[in-house]
Amino acid sequence: MAMPFGGNGPDGGKSGHHMMFNMKGMTRLHDDLKLDAKQEAAWQHAEVDALYRLAAAGVRVPEPYNFHEGVLLMELVADEYGDAAPRLNDVVLEPDQAREYHAFLISQIVLMLCTGLVHGDLSEF
Repeated sequence: MAMPFGGNGPDGGKSGHHMMFNMKGMTRLHDDLKLDAKQEAAWQHAEVDALYRLAAAGVRVPEPYNFHEGVLLMELVADEYGDAAPRLNDVVLEPDQAREYHAFLISQIVLMLCTGLVHGDLSEF
């Protein structure tokens, strides 16, 4: 479960918008994943480690600030008013804008691959 909140950013006031993401029990949302507590903790750490690696490599991901006991504190991707960014499914793009975003996405995937990572949602599976 994600919970957005405002306040000063770690840099003293950057965007001031953060999100706490409780990763506890997330694997139980998928019927095909049957992980015990130790396996789930390992999955959580792998996901968070990947987020830190991707951010350090310059991939445009929400900036992670802290991870403690299954709760991730990270940047909230927001618009100029501080409202959460829309879901991609809710965005309507003109053809030229769609091509521009596609090219940017491909460049981000190349950066991900250069770190040795790719997100499961971007794989062929």
